[in-house]
Amino acid sequence: MVLKIVLIILVVILGLVVVLPFVLNIAGFSVLQFGSVGGGALSKGEGLLRSQDGGESWTSAAKSYDRNPFPKEILDISFHATSSDMIFLGAKGAGLWRSLDGGASWQKIFDKARVLDPRSDVYRVAVSSSRPNVLYMAVFQNNRGRVLRSEDWGETFREIYFV
Repeated sequence: MVLKIVLIILVVILGLVVVLPFVLNIAGFSVLQFGSVGGGALSKGEGLLRSQDGGESWTSAAKSYDRNPFPKEILDISFHATSSDMIFLGAKGAGLWRSLDGGASWQKIFDKARVLDPRSDVYRVAVSSSRPNVLYMAVFQNNRGRVLRSEDWGETFREIYFV
């Protein structure tokens, strides 16, 4: 009987620690954020830093070279399998971003097929290692979780799964 009570308490605590923050983030309450711990440049709103000397010095990589403001909440970063200069970034409420210069500047991706909502939450971005032009993304948009696939580095997407 005592074992059952301890097990129930552990399940409740696990639910509060793991599940509750995830649900709150989906509901729009930022419980845990990428780059939210610490001080220095991160506390000034520069949530993405870049080093070219092995970590001795850091500069802001939060620069957009189009008219769109750089996203405030970064959810995922994925590096291209064969080109170190190409990086993809998923953001909360700001869709997909791409850098072609190793993270020095960023451009927001607008899907020509309009499958990807530019205001979507992009939780995961994965670049195929066997076919580097193929991207997979886990997104939340229009009140649904979706998996999207692109075969042209994010120019167009198609939905391959939804919840």
